[in-house]
Amino acid sequence: MRQLVRCVAVLVTLLGAAASAVAATPSDFYLNLLRRGVVAFDAEKYADASNHLRLAAFGLVDSVEHYQTAHIYLALTYDRLQAAEKARSSVRRVIAAERIERKYGALTIPAGVASSFDALARKLLTASEVAMLSRTPTAKPPATETQKQPAPAPAQRTIPAPAAGTNNQGSQHNNTNTEKPPVIKAPETKQPAVENLPAEKLPDKTVEKPAVEKPPVEKPKPQPPPPPAPKPQTSAITVAPSPNQDIPTRLAAGERALNTSQLPEARRIYRGLLDAPGITRETLMRVAEGLYRSRDFDGALAAFAKVGALRRGEEPYHYYIAVAYYESGRYKEAKQSLAAALPYIEVTPDVARYREKIEGAID
Repeated sequence: MRQLVRCVAVLVTLLGAAASAVAATPSDFYLNLLRRGVVAFDAEKYADASNHLRLAAFGLVDSVEHYQTAHIYLALTYDRLQAAEKARSSVRRVIAAERIERKYGALTIPAGVASSFDALARKLLTASEVAMLSRTPTAKPPATETQKQPAPAPAQRTIPAPAAGTNNQGSQHNNTNTEKPPVIKAPETKQPAVENLPAEKLPDKTVEKPAVEKPPVEKPKPQPPPPPAPKPQTSAITVAPSPNQDIPTRLAAGERALNTSQLPEARRIYRGLLDAPGITRETLMRVAEGLYRSRDFDGALAAFAKVGALRRGEEPYHYYIAVAYYESGRYKEAKQSLAAALPYIEVTPDVARYREKIEGAID
């Protein structure tokens, strides 16, 4: 009897643990990683913080505020680790997310962290790139009492919002841009007052003077012009623009195309970046992710092939490679990549669905 009671108690305990595991949502896993990364950053354990924060940003890409928070701490972590290029990439991802939805000004982060991140953004990027990051709204000046009459309405020019795109399955996504386009006001011009001046009186009759004959004057013969002085030869040195100068702009354009479901345009942009000379490994990772999200699986595999072996902390990208292999008909490679990814990712419903397809595929 006692053995039966013990067995029932153990069974109830196991069922309770299983129920709590099922109830946890996939986002809880990545939110916990975000919290652990923040704690490690505060404890100055920057190596652990970078691992936790990178995985958290990977899983919280659909939540703008959490995605920005992860990359804010990740940028500061990379700055402490003297990895300027990775810190610059994280700052640009915060700006790219801000273009999608304005959340930066309302993030609940410590004031010291916010000021440190703003200073880091100004140090790594140009003023035009960090113009999107503003935590204090601009106040309008109060109206003065001397304004008795309203000014005439100036001419306005509006910029139309882009149309919504369609994905490669033909389903339409209506993404409406709620932000009002900027209005450019034409400057007001004031005409100076013109005084009425009295018109001068003209003489009634014109007096004609008699023509006086002048003695003929011999004109000097024209002399040939002197030869032009030779111009000093100057060697103009022109500096050709760097081929990678517009890569951040093109990456931002690809992100906008993905967010508006313009998948063909996104594929065109990322394919162009894939062939850009001198592209960095960090940019190649972003290109591979963009090609995967735009469902260009052959392009994604080509980008990951250029990246080479994945490093520590990049193991979740094995899942992208596995899906790309499966969609390209390379089932053996898909199974190998999936096995390498499963210990590092949360098994969400999408992951479970692809896992069933990949493991059930016949080589």
